Amino acid sequence: MYLINEQYKYTLRLITLSSLFVQFVKIIYNTLKISGIILKEALRRSLITQAEAAERLGISRQTLVNYTGKAELSEDFVQNVKENLGIDLNSSETIGRMIKEPPPKWSEPTLRKIPFYAIDVSAGDISFYQDFNESPAYYIDLPGFNDCDLAMPVYGDSMYPKIKNGDIVLLKKINDHSIISYGEIYLVITAENRLLKYVRKHSDKSMITLLSENERFDEIEVERDKVKHLFIYKGKIEKSQI
Repeated sequence: MYLINEQYKYTLRLITLSSLFVQFVKIIYNTLKISGIILKEALRRSLITQAEAAERLGISRQTLVNYTGKAELSEDFVQNVKENLGIDLNSSETIGRMIKEPPPKWSEPTLRKIPFYAIDVSAGDISFYQDFNESPAYYIDLPGFNDCDLAMPVYGDSMYPKIKNGDIVLLKKINDHSIISYGEIYLVITAENRLLKYVRKHSDKSMITLLSENERFDEIEVERDKVKHLFIYKGKIEKSQI
């Protein structure tokens, strides 16, 4: 009988504490204005980015940022948030969760690894090129270069000293060949050649000019429509670092 009474008292205490918490939230809700701070916290907890929220609300991102700094939000805006984001800023439950629950943690982004192909990039004389279909030899996990599409070794010295024989170059595929950043280094692949060179404008718009870093090598002219694949050079791993 004593044990039952103690359990009853414990349950009663929990109910009392829960009731007090609800009353506390209601007091805050009734006295607190719907401010930009509540909006900012609600967005953070919903894991909706500012860019996405602004687009769904039909406003600019800067306007949304301005709203998060306001002392009081208009009823029209609060309704807009409810209808388009599914967040009821007027709800005591929303405010209660902010007080009661810790904010969610963002998960670490999954970084895409760079496939390495053990096929040389010609940085010297023109060499015969054959399309490759084999799987990557391995994958490189290199923060800051995870937007690259492939990595390949370089043989030759036409790009010396910027890129040395044995270095591994990190490349990003360019799908639209009409957009070229002239003066940058590209891997240019045709039916017969793969060349790592600076790409320059040609007087003939149907052509491009390929230049080497090493002045001992002459420039090469390539017809635009003969370019099968185009990769922009993003960086390298030096042979001494491997």
